[in-house]
Amino acid sequence: MRTPDGYPNFLVVKENLSDEETEKVILHELGHAEADDDTQKDYKDNPTTRLICESGAKAFVVHEQIKKYVDLGNDIASANWLNLAKYIGTDNYYLVQEELLKYGVE
Repeated sequence: MRTPDGYPNFLVVKENLSDEETEKVILHELGHAEADDDTQKDYKDNPTTRLICESGAKAFVVHEQIKKYVDLGNDIASANWLNLAKYIGTDNYYLVQEELLKYGVE
């Protein structure tokens, strides 16, 4: 949620989450900050807008998690997209496969 003008934006994360879950929550919210714009103010009242916003935030998480996987030096050729999707917490397997393809994995 954006704060009023003149105040810094902030993010509150539920305590007692694992480090991995905390990272995913933060990435998800950063995805909203990256993709959502002021025209989507009806998030709470419009299911289509909510779906678009959530889809963009989830795609951001997948992108960042695959990028992290690659940056950690994992063997991309042997990457298992199903296992990665489960780790990331998504059932959008196609998106995981598409992100891997960006690094040359088929």
